[in-house]
Amino acid sequence: MDHANKAVGGATIAIMIMACLATGAVRGEAVSREDLLRLLRASREKLSDVEFVYEGSLKQLRNPDFEKVPKRFRNPHPLGPDDAMRFQGRFAYRRDGRAHLDLYTWQAPGEHPVTRNVACLIGDGKVHLQTFHPGGGPLGPALSEPGGISYFLGGYRPWHFDVFPWLVSLLSDSGHYEYEFVGWEDLGGRRCLAVRLQDLAKVYINEFWIDLERHGNVLRFDEVVRGKRISQAIDVDLVQVSDARGEIFWLPTRGRYVCFQDLWTLLDEPVTEETFGIIQGTLLINRGLRNDRFMLAYRPGATAAVAVQRAGTAAVAVQRKDSTIRTVDGSKSLDDRLDSMLAEADRQSSELEASSPDRSGTPRNFWSWALAGAGIVSILSAAVLRRRFS
Repeated sequence: MDHANKAVGGATIAIMIMACLATGAVRGEAVSREDLLRLLRASREKLSDVEFVYEGSLKQLRNPDFEKVPKRFRNPHPLGPDDAMRFQGRFAYRRDGRAHLDLYTWQAPGEHPVTRNVACLIGDGKVHLQTFHPGGGPLGPALSEPGGISYFLGGYRPWHFDVFPWLVSLLSDSGHYEYEFVGWEDLGGRRCLAVRLQDLAKVYINEFWIDLERHGNVLRFDEVVRGKRISQAIDVDLVQVSDARGEIFWLPTRGRYVCFQDLWTLLDEPVTEETFGIIQGTLLINRGLRNDRFMLAYRPGATAAVAVQRAGTAAVAVQRKDSTIRTVDGSKSLDDRLDSMLAEADRQSSELEASSPDRSGTPRNFWSWALAGAGIVSILSAAVLRRRFS
């Protein structure tokens, strides 16, 4: 596309946005479902794919109704206000609905990953899932279940701070969700369009505050069940990101997700809090991601790592210099730790050879990576995992 056509396309979107803002925000007029959907689709018409690495934590803020839970269902070691589950994921999404998430979680900062889960959408109406040893082979068979983009609205997942795809999905589903224009409201100094989408049974309500001036991004999202709020996506920060052709988009890079449901009770104050941030230099757009990027077997390779490291153009939320899957406390990455352990393994291998001349029949215990904190067992498993991970 030449510069003239690009300018015309960008001008068309800008005119639509300004017209909507002029007639809606200034004069207080309603925006129809059809016009809003058309506007949102146009705002990201030239955004074909997005990829980034994000990280965050889930904190338990309070747990007042523990005693209401039957004893047989109680967690003997419930999380307290000072506990946190930390996570980091590499996420890719394409406009046609394909998606891929490689997610690590930690129980505490500095520990080895507790779990590694991979999920993808490949356009067949199913979510494909598999759990892996952190940095190693699969823990079990791949699974599939009916599902779509709503899967990525779950815990630790990226659409807890970028709700735009969910909004477009609900607007497109007029057969199951009713639309209501709420009005224009000021939110954090921005003039936002407030709309409500609820199921036909009028039980589940999704409320959105939309910044139309910045490509229709959602600055606040509330989930309400039977008149009671159960969760919120708030404190969403946006940055401008450009692709190789100079196309510029506003995209979320940081956010907070709070839940008001504590085990069996809905409260007025948040019970849990998730915080999210995209690592600097990893937010990449319009790279022409192919279908194989979204398969369950995909693993980041050297080419992807180089591309991420060279990007570094957006002032993104979390200040990091590389895209490697890292511990959330900022200590050594998983790759760095494996390299260090391999170096130690090399040093000790000569000592072990003399005392263990024949270890060919020793089983490869992959669980040791997740469970062993130190020692020769951990070092040997690191060598195995490096071969599996590379």
